[in-house]
Amino acid sequence: MLSPVVRTPGLVTGARLTVEEFLRRWEELPDLKHAELIDGVVYVPSPVSLEHGNLDFQIHWWLAHYAHGTPGCKGGCNSTWVILGSAPQPDAYLRILPSHGGQSGNRGPLGAGAPELAVEICLTSTEVDFGPKLGY
Repeated sequence: MLSPVVRTPGLVTGARLTVEEFLRRWEELPDLKHAELIDGVVYVPSPVSLEHGNLDFQIHWWLAHYAHGTPGCKGGCNSTWVILGSAPQPDAYLRILPSHGGQSGNRGPLGAGAPELAVEICLTSTEVDFGPKLGY
């Protein structure tokens, strides 16, 4: 008799998880590009609009130029940050490196603590960005 296959649940909007469980499940979903854990609640966004993508592109260009000209400053996009039991994924961020007095660090391949600047484009996910995510 064959044993039943047990599948690990994926990430579903509204699921309540710890940061550790969220990150464990994320690792098991290599095709998933965007998901966040805010105050223990999972958010998997819907597809993004062209307008969102246009604004996202402009913000990245602006922040890249700023970071390039500022010693000890690094930036990025769509990276997961482990902050106070949550794992938000801002559209873009700037951080001052710890060696230059910055407040954030690393937790393995993820950011830990708060970057000095986190940017959200609020066209397609306003109810999350101006709600539970705003505090991070």
